Parts: sequence; structure tokens; C-alpha cells
Amino acid sequence: KKTEMDDTEVESEKVWLEKDMLFGEAPPTPFRRGSTDKFVISISAAMTIVTAVTVGHDNRGLGAGWFLEQVVVEDLSCSNTFAFPCHRWLDDGEDDGKVER
Repeated sequence: KKTEMDDTEVESEKVWLEKDMLFGEAPPTPFRRGSTDKFVISISAAMTIVTAVTVGHDNRGLGAGWFLEQVVVEDLSCSNTFAFPCHRWLDDGEDDGKVER
């Protein structure tokens, strides 16, 4: 979600992260244990304030779950940074079983 200058909240479209969206010196396989993954995404409108981020996965494959420390969103057009701590599992067999937060 982002907040426009007139204080109305607008929800952005859902973005699926793909390997070709990895930024910089990223490992060849994203979401590996102990790694930090950076992605560059483009959304349709400029952000003013990011108020929430929802992260999840499709839970497919063996060992699909992962622990999410935090999400950091940086607006490259104005250098605003927004951090969203999570410190929870996205795993149907861990924690509360949710794969989206």
C-alpha cells in the first residue's frame, strides 16, 4: 500500500518476483538461507509513503517455506526507504502455518 499526497491509500498491483529482477551481486538462486536478496520492481505510480507490504509464496516444492527477517522498500526516484520487520516463518509447517504476511 502507498499513501498519496492527499492522504488517500492506494493499493498497488501484485508483483511476482522473478530471477531476472534480481539486483546487483545477487546469488544465482534467490531466497537461500542466510542471504539478502534485492529486486528491482516497477510500479505504475510514484510512491509517497509505503504503509504496508504483503509477502508470500505459492508453497510449491519440497522445503518451500522460508524465514522472513524484514522487507526494505527503497524508492529510487527520491531515496525514501521504508523498513517492515517480520521475523516470522512463511511456511505451512512452522510457526502459525501462514505462507503470506
